[in-house]
Amino acid sequence: ENVHKEIYFLVWDTDHDLDTGKFLIEKIFPRLKDGAIVSIHDWKVWEENGEWQYAGGWPETDYFVQLHKENKWPLEKIYWLYKTKFRDESPENWEGSFWRYKKL
Repeated sequence: ENVHKEIYFLVWDTDHDLDTGKFLIEKIFPRLKDGAIVSIHDWKVWEENGEWQYAGGWPETDYFVQLHKENKWPLEKIYWLYKTKFRDESPENWEGSFWRYKKL
């Protein structure tokens, strides 16, 4: 209950846990002001030809992809960086993204 009732900016560094992802979507997202900016890091989803691509394996991200397929993903893409490397020794698909929240 220590979360403000209206949130204008949310930084979310995912932990790949389904319960945490659902908690944020179900309990925190409703407190986002329409048009709020959300930054998401580290969820290994990318877009090709307008479709989300995902290698699978993380229940949290499976949930997000399913919400998107059902047109229940409440975020509109502003900028999405993917299929790149954070540093030379890191694998590809390190990513970060910025989104605009829209009430469904």
